[in-house]
Amino acid sequence: MALVLAQREVGQAISYSTLREEIRFMIVRDGSAKTIVFSQFTSFLGLIHYYLEKSGISCVQLD
Repeated sequence: MALVLAQREVGQAISYSTLREEIRFMIVRDGSAKTIVFSQFTSFLGLIHYYLEKSGISCVQLD
């Protein structure tokens, strides 16, 4: 299963929330599901990693 989110012109907090909820929904549907989040900005990946871990979603960050 692939998860693709289009970039939206909304505040960053909404983007983090949207990504987190989409990943949660994916895990609920298939507990063994995995996804990859790409960004050219490593600082963005760091923030995503923080929010996912804070939400109880385990993840690994590769820079």
